[in-house]
Amino acid sequence: MVKTYTIKAYACQEIFGLQKLMANKLFLTVIFSMLSLLSISQNAPLTLINSNRGKIVKIEKFTHLVIKKNSGDKIRGRFISLQDSTITIEENFDKTSKITISEIQLIKKDLFNNRKWLEPFGYIGIGAGLGLIATPFIWIFEGSKKAWEGLKFAGILASVSLPVILLGTSKNRYNLNNNWRIAID
Repeated sequence: MVKTYTIKAYACQEIFGLQKLMANKLFLTVIFSMLSLLSISQNAPLTLINSNRGKIVKIEKFTHLVIKKNSGDKIRGRFISLQDSTITIEENFDKTSKITISEIQLIKKDLFNNRKWLEPFGYIGIGAGLGLIATPFIWIFEGSKKAWEGLKFAGILASVSLPVILLGTSKNRYNLNNNWRIAID
């Protein structure tokens, strides 16, 4: 009698275990299908194509851009959408601009999306500037030898910070009048 009871309990556990497994499979299937739908819906909304080299650049939503129009006006803001032949840019949190593609002469995009890593180099650059400003006062009060040491130190700080800052703040340029064009899907 004990054996049949344990067999029945084992059979019940097996059935309930299968139900749990099937519920987990269903849950995982739903999650993976939702993730695949999200990844499909997040395609790059703005595609730039270089006609000479065949290079393709995709610009995601909310990327900071500088757009120069044929009239010479510059619009700075975040890219929102591309609809038919107009690009929507959010200049401030409350102001949006719609620009037709035929008006655009140049698009500039930051080389790096996140510039938080540049802060320490900015502080080092400020230290170099302060060292340069302090050099004449050091010369007056401490003498030329100490001022020369201060200039060397400011030069080292500047040589460490300035190349990184110049690289980090550079932008990619896409000239729509020369080789680049906007692909409209």
